[in-house]
Amino acid sequence: MGDANKTSAPAAPQRNPPRLEKQLQAASKSQNEEIKEISTVLKQFAKTLTDLAEKNEDVRNSLSELKQNNTEVLKHLSQHTTQIAALETENAKLFKQVNFLTEQVIQQDQYSRKDIVIMTGLSYEEGESQEELTTSVIKVLNRKTGNSLNLTNRDFIAIHRNRINLNSNRPPTVTIKFIRFTDKDAMFTKLVFAKRKELYPDIKLHHGLCPGLIEERNKISNHENVKFCRYDGANRFFTVCIVTPGKPDRFLNRIRSLEHFNSEMSKLE
Repeated sequence: MGDANKTSAPAAPQRNPPRLEKQLQAASKSQNEEIKEISTVLKQFAKTLTDLAEKNEDVRNSLSELKQNNTEVLKHLSQHTTQIAALETENAKLFKQVNFLTEQVIQQDQYSRKDIVIMTGLSYEEGESQEELTTSVIKVLNRKTGNSLNLTNRDFIAIHRNRINLNSNRPPTVTIKFIRFTDKDAMFTKLVFAKRKELYPDIKLHHGLCPGLIEERNKISNHENVKFCRYDGANRFFTVCIVTPGKPDRFLNRIRSLEHFNSEMSKLE
């Protein structure tokens, strides 16, 4: 019985088999290495976040500067817009003044030609003398006006044949300068009432227009609705016949220039 009461000694802890021990050590070492790698990645990620935060702050500062610069640009743009509007107004005034002065110059130039007539279609022969030309011209003018003016060579300052146009087979034109422009105006009036178009149908008489008026007339005549543009020498204005499909012909009277014509046309539309 005495032996039965003796306390037994604790059992020694069991040790893992050597092979398992090695496996556990290897697994522990692998986990430690993975933890180190994760720690390194986290540190890099933290650094990246710090860098992004700094860059974000830089972007905010840049945006603030851009906003300030944009405000300045808008301010300057508003100033320039105001200046441009003022310049456009001034330019419109100058353009109107230039048109007015150009019209005045043209009218003055034309006034200096108020006694000149251009004759087209008068036959020409080489060696034509001045006396033959003068006689032919006066004969045509008197017959076309029904001999109502009884013109003689004393009614003219000059009658001369213009240069031959090598690009045309028509006879060269003739420039006729009256002593009194009232005789020229009376001649054109007589041409209307004499109604002798059957006499010398190939010969036409035109007012001696200055280059500025010729340009204005050609521009007006090129309009798609213009049937003809005729210069009124007595009043120094154009009379323009307007053709509109389905409507009778209409006339614009006392037209001074292309700008005036365009203004009157806009009222018809």
